Amino acid sequence: MWTRPLKSPVNLQLPLMYAAPNRTLAYAYAYADGLDKFDRLRLAAEEQGIAVSLLYTYAEPIGNRFFGTLVLDFTRAWIDVAQAVEKLGRLEGIEMFDIATPGRGLAAWRDHELQVAGAPVVVISRNFIGETYHYLVEALGEQVETALYGAGVDAGRQIAERVPPLLTRLGVPLSTEFVQERVRDLEVFGWAEIVSLQMDDNLAGEALLSNDFEALAWQGQASTPRCNWLRGFIMGALASLGRKPITVTETECQAKGDTYCRMVFQPAGSRDTSEVHP
Repeated sequence: MWTRPLKSPVNLQLPLMYAAPNRTLAYAYAYADGLDKFDRLRLAAEEQGIAVSLLYTYAEPIGNRFFGTLVLDFTRAWIDVAQAVEKLGRLEGIEMFDIATPGRGLAAWRDHELQVAGAPVVVISRNFIGETYHYLVEALGEQVETALYGAGVDAGRQIAERVPPLLTRLGVPLSTEFVQERVRDLEVFGWAEIVSLQMDDNLAGEALLSNDFEALAWQGQASTPRCNWLRGFIMGALASLGRKPITVTETECQAKGDTYCRMVFQPAGSRDTSEVHP
């Protein structure tokens, strides 16, 4: 819960969740009259022993101001939340500032209830999920692979479908750089490491992944690529963001001993000469 009633409602539709084991974390939000004010806010917080671990900012065309959400690390702070609200809220150029009640190891946007794009989520270890997928595929075969891919597509669509309308309301164009950052959210969610990412304006390109939860469970012993859920998730997310059909194929996979998992994506119907796993 927030430290005090919000002065105005905040309805943020992008998923915001930040985890750091053994840290005391809290979400904060601020309205500012310029982007430089967020840097001043960060410096002022650090003077009080509060580390700013994450920052999202959004431009509001109406009113010419910026809305920012921050993750504040209070682990080594020498002031409490109420004092932080008072000190940081008085900074010049900050129109409104508030901080949620800190939690241990996790900051979630709404009352510390774990949600992604409005959907409740459950935190389960990567190994458990990967091993479960591995077991199901070995036990039931291709039918499960198809089901995992379809589930990934649905998840990708759900998490991305609200983004284009939000950008339209904010008057912000959907850029290739923005889409690339959403692909990099795979790292934010802890699902995989992004080794490299290439994408053109048509959303064609490829991503090299490492240590993704599906591939690691196979310990290099699979005969074919096995990142069915992640492949579907990337496809669903890119299709929703770009508002056009996208195909994603996995041409290399750590599950079968390759150095990386290579995801190749392109608009549906584009010619692809790569060797792909059906």
